[in-house]
Order: sequence, then structure tokens, then C-alpha cells
Amino acid sequence: MSVLDEQIAWLAGIVDGEGCLAVKRQIRRKTGPRAGQMTGHQLWLVICNTSGPMMRQVVEVLAAVGVEHPKMRRVWKGKRATRHQWWIHIARKHELLKLIRILLPHLVAKKDEAVIFEWYLQKACSEKLYHLTALDLVILE
Repeated sequence: MSVLDEQIAWLAGIVDGEGCLAVKRQIRRKTGPRAGQMTGHQLWLVICNTSGPMMRQVVEVLAAVGVEHPKMRRVWKGKRATRHQWWIHIARKHELLKLIRILLPHLVAKKDEAVIFEWYLQKACSEKLYHLTALDLVILE
């Protein structure tokens, strides 16, 4: 097993334990030039933890496998928080599909969600403007 394979397996373990595969549902925009219009569904992978060194390693592995993402953020999670958390997310569909395909063979706890994400993202990435089917809506909800 190469060093990169070990890093990918490590990242899959972090995603299984600390990650969240989430679907951001449609909402009606309240402000802006498209106020009143509905947003689309958006799939996210979020990793959040209080360990800065661990999260920096997550960023390094993402870079090693060529997955682009917004800059990692330091956040304070409300009045009851005792320390900052580091937060990173991947929401761009092509990047998320690439990462899901890399991690899928190693995932355990999040494997079922990842299979559904891969199924949907494969369809969504095949067209510039993908229109949800009734089946997509049922599965994403």
C-alpha cells in the first residue's frame, strides 16, 4: 500500500467519524436579484473538529488527491462552546463526486450515504444544468 493509499484510507476514517454527508434542501430566496425563486438541492461533505493538526492533515490529503475546496474556517459554535472548531466543506458537485469515488472503497459508517451521493452526482455532473427527477427528489428528501 502506497503512502497516498494510506492517507486516503485515513481520510475515509475521518469522514466516517467526523464527517457529515448532507443534502441542503430547496428554499425560497428571500433577498437579492432572484428573490422568490427556489434554490436547487445541494450536496455537501463537511468535516468539523477542534483539532487543528488533524484538520490541516485533511487539507493536505485533499490537495494530494486533487480535490479543490474553500479555505478551512475557524468557527465558534455558540455560547456553550469551550473552544474553536475547524470547519471544511466540499459542495461543488464535480469535486464532491471525485472525492466520493476516491473514498468509497474505504468508507464503513457513511458508505450507504456515499453510494447515494455517487449515484446522484454522476447524473448531475453529466449535464450542465441537471433537472431533478421525481426519483431524485424522493431519494434526496
